[in-house]
Amino acid sequence: KLKRAILQVFPDQKHEKPYDANFIEDAFVVLHNQLLADGYERATIHADLTGADGSHTTVDWDGKSELEVPRPLEIHEARFVAHTGPLFYFDSFAIEGLSASAILSAMSIEQATGYFYKTEMLLHLKSNRRFSRQQLKNSVNNFRQELVNLGYRDATVTAAKLDEDPATGK
Repeated sequence: KLKRAILQVFPDQKHEKPYDANFIEDAFVVLHNQLLADGYERATIHADLTGADGSHTTVDWDGKSELEVPRPLEIHEARFVAHTGPLFYFDSFAIEGLSASAILSAMSIEQATGYFYKTEMLLHLKSNRRFSRQQLKNSVNNFRQELVNLGYRDATVTAAKLDEDPATGK
C-alpha cells in the first residue's frame, strides 16, 4: 500500500534509476504522511539504500527531527521499513456543551459521532476508529458545516479535550 502511495505521487519515477536524494526525501514524506493518516502517530521509517556503485547507506526518520539524506546520492535500490508503533484510535467520544442537547435533537448521537469515525460496524475494531490529527480537524469542520446546514448558523465545534495514551494508542 505504501509503495503504491509513492508511485502514485511519482508515476514517472517507477522505472527511472538511479534515484536522487530529493526522490528519497519525498518518499520518506509520502510514507510518513500515509502512516499518520492511517492512525500511526508515532511511526518511524528506516531506509536501506544501495548506491549505483554498490555502497550501502541507511537513513532513519521519525517525522519530527530533521530528515538527513546524504548528498550527492545516486540510489539503485531503496528499501523502506515502517515501524508503526501503536495504532491511535478513539477509545471514547462525547459531545458536550451548552447547546449539545439542542443539536442532538436534530440528529442522533450516532449520526454526530459518524463525522469522526465509522459507527455502523458490526464489530467495533480499533482500525474502524483510527485517529489522526488531520482527520480530527477535517471532522470538526465537516460537523460544523452540517450544523450550519441544519440551521445552527452560529454553531462552533472544537475538540476541547483530547487525552491520549502513547503506549496503547487510546
